[in-house]
Amino acid sequence: MQIKNLATFFAVIALAGCAATLTDKAAKIQVHSQMSTLLAACQKIGPVTGMSKAVWSQPTVEAKIEARGKVADMGGDTLVVTNIDETSDITGFVTTVHGTAMRCY
Repeated sequence: MQIKNLATFFAVIALAGCAATLTDKAAKIQVHSQMSTLLAACQKIGPVTGMSKAVWSQPTVEAKIEARGKVADMGGDTLVVTNIDETSDITGFVTTVHGTAMRCY
């Protein structure tokens, strides 16, 4: 019984280690699911993508976290998600978030 509990513990720790970390900069980035008139006054900075090969966690969330980090690195404050692709390659499933980095404030 103890070996089963120990194996479960290590499995949970291993999966937790795969999760993307939301940095302080990325946490400040607003995320919009589409372009709208609310963003008309914003400056477009450029395209961004975020990718995740996570299988057991939340790949879309992790890909958005990566994209938010890239927006922050570009000096933006807003991510507009334009498309989410879910594909597979030889190593497994890949989730890609495509978006536009914007500066609204």
